[in-house]
Amino acid sequence: MKFYLIDDDKNIRNILKIIITERKLGTVCGSTGSAGDAIEDLPVLLPDIVIVDLLMPEMDGITLVAQMRPLLLDTAFIMLSQVSSKDMVASAYEAGIEYFIQKPINSIEVETVIQKTRENLSMRRTMAKMQNIFLTDMKQKQAPADSDPSHASSVL
Repeated sequence: MKFYLIDDDKNIRNILKIIITERKLGTVCGSTGSAGDAIEDLPVLLPDIVIVDLLMPEMDGITLVAQMRPLLLDTAFIMLSQVSSKDMVASAYEAGIEYFIQKPINSIEVETVIQKTRENLSMRRTMAKMQNIFLTDMKQKQAPADSDPSHASSVL
């Protein structure tokens, strides 16, 4: 799994990178303290999981997730924050996050949330593959009837 980390505190990004790397949860494909940089990087890097801070100077994490979610349908978002306002947490879930992690960071919580996010993402991807197989099979079964010359002559 590829991770992209967004937090204006470099120490938080470093701690997350250490947790992800040392616990063999995946690789960090990118990291930034700027929402603007993330908006440029994410569509190019296509990470599996984005961990984003709620409060950042130029754009908050909720706005970033709401903006990127439609472009990155196969990416899961996890939000971090010291903020414990139920309204803000609810807004984050409405924007499309999978989980919310309260700061200060607890490495066991981070690992557990990442594992659950990976499982959810794997299930969604498996379901999408199964739907594709089913739809392809349905189209193939319908195609011969549509291209049957005897049907074409009866229309004329």
